[in-house]
Amino acid sequence: MNEREEKASLRADRAKKIFLEGANCSESMWQSFCEGLDQDEQGLGNCLAGGFGGGAGAGDLCGAIAGGILVLGLHYGRLPGKPRNAR
Repeated sequence: MNEREEKASLRADRAKKIFLEGANCSESMWQSFCEGLDQDEQGLGNCLAGGFGGGAGAGDLCGAIAGGILVLGLHYGRLPGKPRNAR
């Protein structure tokens, strides 16, 4: 297993542990990727992720996917007033 695969496996294990402790799928994804953020940023992200629990309340949206999208936005998103990234 290379370093990237090992890191992914550790995050998956962490997400599973967080889920089994009572977080929803989206919160579990967010929390498994937010190390390095300050406590306020972690908390804000978790509040946003919490809204996607239970398929955004309708059972139609996978919370793990929604949480993953939040993580992608954190890493690749843009700040207000900044130009869009080239596609």
